[in-house]
Amino acid sequence: MKKLLILPLFLGGFLFAQSQADSLQFKKISDHILVKGEAYRDLTELTKGVGNRLSGSANYDKAVKWAEAKLREAGADKVWLQEVMVPVWVRGKESLHIKTGNGGWKSVKMLSLGNSEGTGGKDLTGEILMANTFDEFKKLSENQVKGKIVFFNFEWRHDYVEPFKAYGEAGIYRRNAASEVAKKSGKAAIIRSLSSAFDDEPHTGLLRYEDNVVKVPAAAIGNHSADEIGENFKITKSYRKTEL
Repeated sequence: MKKLLILPLFLGGFLFAQSQADSLQFKKISDHILVKGEAYRDLTELTKGVGNRLSGSANYDKAVKWAEAKLREAGADKVWLQEVMVPVWVRGKESLHIKTGNGGWKSVKMLSLGNSEGTGGKDLTGEILMANTFDEFKKLSENQVKGKIVFFNFEWRHDYVEPFKAYGEAGIYRRNAASEVAKKSGKAAIIRSLSSAFDDEPHTGLLRYEDNVVKVPAAAIGNHSADEIGENFKITKSYRKTEL
């Protein structure tokens, strides 16, 4: 019985020693990454050097070759490329103009959301209706939305400590606005950019069309333009002619 009592104690000591050795090894790896690592340099190279890498684009191919070279440089024993079929979306000529109170047209900086339907090469014109949130939009009847271009002016939450939480809340407008507008027979959707920056640079990404719902065009505008429009429009009470 005495021998049986010694074994667990010995085993426990062995496991503790192994755990200590693992911790030391992880610490060495962590120190190397933080002090001598090249991850941030590589990230800068990819995002600033290669640039945008939209699926199927020339820069996408460039990024693939860049990654292949980096893996070989890092000493990977097997690196190969494999042909795959990927969806391709091409941004066409685009512009957004809003008619002002004096009857003139004002050009607004914009970017179509990735994967957005186009207008078939024709101008899409209609009244613009603003909703700050989906909750506001849901209160509108189909008759109120039908034939209109809906602008979702959901503002970035600067009071969140974690920026990704704000991004997550705003992201539903980029992904779902087009389909929600289409369900109520709207013509198109415009969203406030998912950006914490105090500038007028449109920030975009991919939208998602729901199955069996008409695909309508969707675009993003910068924060300054969104603020300006927001000051002049109130939900269901103030409209302007808009050309997309």
